[in-house]
Amino acid sequence: MDTEIAIIGAITKEKKMENQNYKIGQKVLLNCKNFVSPSNLNDDGWFPVYGTVTGFTKKRIKAINEMRDTEGYYSPDNVREV
Repeated sequence: MDTEIAIIGAITKEKKMENQNYKIGQKVLLNCKNFVSPSNLNDDGWFPVYGTVTGFTKKRIKAINEMRDTEGYYSPDNVREV
């Protein structure tokens, strides 16, 4: 049982470390493909919008979308460095 707890703890730390590629206050590009029609997407399926990282959860990056002036939770797949 102690081994299971250690493994779960390692996985949790690993996920948190993935989010730490970004720093709070860092400018990023957010993929807002759900807010536009498919004809407006880039070839890679992205509709990039500038944003600022404000925090993290276990699975998401919390950021302010500067175009909509709202804060949201974004999958790490939908966040890129500027």
